[in-house]
Order: sequence, then structure tokens, then C-alpha cells
Amino acid sequence: MVRLQPDLLAWVDAQRARLDPAPSRPEFIRHVLAGDHFVWLAKQIRAGNPAPGSSGDQQATLYERIAHDLAEAISATDAPRRTP
Repeated sequence: MVRLQPDLLAWVDAQRARLDPAPSRPEFIRHVLAGDHFVWLAKQIRAGNPAPGSSGDQQATLYERIAHDLAEAISATDAPRRTP
């Protein structure tokens, strides 16, 4: 369970409102947190200094790509909302 301060909750709701269709509040928060989790996983793997091209290197690269894609999806909330 995640508890957010009222000002942060207002930001979450404002960002969600920009998406079309707007996701539920829990879905949006999970989406944001997932990006941070994939960055953390990639850093943990990279800390082990995997050889270039190894399975560890490929896995870290995949996690970095997923985090990047999630960040782009979140930044898309800064775009104006589409109208039908």
C-alpha cells in the first residue's frame, strides 16, 4: 500500500487526467513505480560488472529499455489530452 501526501496525490490526479483514457489511480501509481524498479534492477546487475554481450548485460539492457519506455509513457502525460 502506498500513502501519498495530498499535494502529491493532486499531482497524480492531474497527470492521470491528461491521459486518454485516464487510468485508475492505483494503475497509474504502479506504472510510475514499475519504472523505478526496473532502473534499480538494471543498476544491481551492472554493479556486478557483467561482460559485454553476456546474459547479465542483455538483461540489464532490457530493464533499462523497459524503464525508458515507461518514462516516455509518463512524459506523454505532459502532452495535451486528445479530444474525441
